Amino acid sequence: MQLLFLCSTVWPSGADSRGSDRRTSRQRCAGGHVIGSGGPEYAVQDIEVRINPQTAIGSLKPKVAEVFGFATNGRRGTFPPCVFPSVYAGNRVTVKKGLTPVRSEGPAHPTTTGAAPLASLMGDLRAVDVSSLSGVSQSTLSRLWDNPRWIERVEGATLSKLMAISPTTGNYVRRWGEDQRLQVAMQTAHAAGIRLRQGAVAHLVRSAPVSAVIGALSAVTEMMQGRHDNASRMYSVCWGQKNNGVMDAILSGGSAAVFEDLDTILTAAEVFAVTTPGFTDLNQIVGYGIVLHKLITHGVTQPRRILDEQNPLTFLTRSSAIARILSENDLSFVEWYRNRVSAHRDLMFMELWSHTTYANDVPIWRRLPKTATLISTAAMTATDIQTRNDAYVYYLLVVALPLLVRMDPRLARHRPSLTSALTAAEEHADGRIRTAAHNIRVSLDLKLQ
Repeated sequence: MQLLFLCSTVWPSGADSRGSDRRTSRQRCAGGHVIGSGGPEYAVQDIEVRINPQTAIGSLKPKVAEVFGFATNGRRGTFPPCVFPSVYAGNRVTVKKGLTPVRSEGPAHPTTTGAAPLASLMGDLRAVDVSSLSGVSQSTLSRLWDNPRWIERVEGATLSKLMAISPTTGNYVRRWGEDQRLQVAMQTAHAAGIRLRQGAVAHLVRSAPVSAVIGALSAVTEMMQGRHDNASRMYSVCWGQKNNGVMDAILSGGSAAVFEDLDTILTAAEVFAVTTPGFTDLNQIVGYGIVLHKLITHGVTQPRRILDEQNPLTFLTRSSAIARILSENDLSFVEWYRNRVSAHRDLMFMELWSHTTYANDVPIWRRLPKTATLISTAAMTATDIQTRNDAYVYYLLVVALPLLVRMDPRLARHRPSLTSALTAAEEHADGRIRTAAHNIRVSLDLKLQ
């Protein structure tokens, strides 16, 4: 796969790439940048610039390279950064002469960070103040101060000093880095034949963590190219309250659809779901389980294959079961799952691990403790009781909450909303839910006495 950009080389009329005037030629790139100087009359020849998104490495044909003002003598050369987006600056590329004008096929990047001069990030501090506080020389600051592209020209040690005295600068650098990574993810997806709806991606970036969007788009690209092991690891970024919505957006259609051809993505996801990766680490298991869970929840595939297996991975069993509870709203199935959890210690463990890591009360990499303070889990559970379907509420009352209370007997005290949600559930129309809500509330009250 290659990325395609347009660059027009302009030189004095009557001269060509082999002529003696090539040293005075100037280059105009797709972004409108012009470098060098030239004569008053110009002839234009279009050049295709193809970048390998995997390695960004290729060879420069000497004659074509000379058109751009430098000779390679047959060796690899570094291409001028104006030719392609700044994220590729300094990478080696393959250049081919085009016979006809070419258009850039890559999608524009829905940037989340506008270019800002360094001065605008320092508040009321003057350059002399910044120099005194940070130890960065005034001569260095003078080159960066009013330049909106200063971040591309600053060295690492200088950047660290500037970030140390200005949290605003640190946040800007973080967002700028995310922008660059998002651009790479979008261009790589495009090179793989995935058509993105830029408006939907921009909306998603505003409403969800950018790192999760980047990871999910990269995972889809890997999945579409059949690299399921890599895709599994990348999908794991969607685990957790903050990132969960990204995966829902990836699989949703309608006006908010991220992909132009969602059916193609869903077909590939079904193939992914039935082609179980050779699991070698936790991230693979979590990522694969997330996709399986979402496909079942969205009605794309059926859960019975995993649930009927005798010795499946417990995380996949739970992912499939919860998806079925959410999609089918069957209280009888909840009772079946409750019996299965009661009979399998590893499923009990997985219930605790899933709730506590999903709510981020316990880090995903940490060994699950016997006791913990589950503040975020309490808040999440209260919200779910108030907003989820009947089957999931029943599942919380008869499966999850009894286990969570053992881990944290003071669970209800962290969030009054949990007690309120349980009290409201005691008025539910279904007697099974009423009884379960009453029992768990009484149990919580007793543990708090």
